[in-house]
Amino acid sequence: MTKKCYKCKKIKETTEFYKKSSNKTDKLCGRCKECDNILKATWRKNNPKKVKAYERGRWRNGKKKWIMKEVEKIV
Repeated sequence: MTKKCYKCKKIKETTEFYKKSSNKTDKLCGRCKECDNILKATWRKNNPKKVKAYERGRWRNGKKKWIMKEVEKIV
């Protein structure tokens, strides 16, 4: 089965698209993986403060979860 990427306008196999459950028609993203990765890399490059804040938050949340698991082991 094939699908057309709306960004690069190429027809590609459906395996070249990420899954997207909110898409009602075929459950696939409109951009191919290649175009999607380029878009995400560009966004990360242009928004370093947001990326750093997001990563810091993920690290803190992961650390909190790890501490809670360690406390449960002790109790």
